[in-house]
Amino acid sequence: MFRVVSIAFAVTALSAQTFNARITGAILDSSQAAAPGAVITAVRVDTQTKKTATSAASGEYSIPLLLPGVYEVTVEAPGFQTQTRRDVRLEINQTATLNLTLSPATTS
Repeated sequence: MFRVVSIAFAVTALSAQTFNARITGAILDSSQAAAPGAVITAVRVDTQTKKTATSAASGEYSIPLLLPGVYEVTVEAPGFQTQTRRDVRLEINQTATLNLTLSPATTS
């Protein structure tokens, strides 16, 4: 009986641990003002799994519950050039801060 309770407790304790990572940060324009409404996409390179977030009025965003691995992060907003950061490496339980500054889109 003691062994069954010990095993059940160990399984419960392990399932309470989290192994996810997250990316947070702020999206700003070239004058360092917040860029609300920007769409941030994190793509895990090996599986092509995508998660997205939208920047708040403050420009801040958070993409939680990412599995550890290597990501490509892209930011898109109307009137701005798309920004991409490659080789963003996430470890277990890591919160990576990725602040990006958007440049105005060029017109031809």
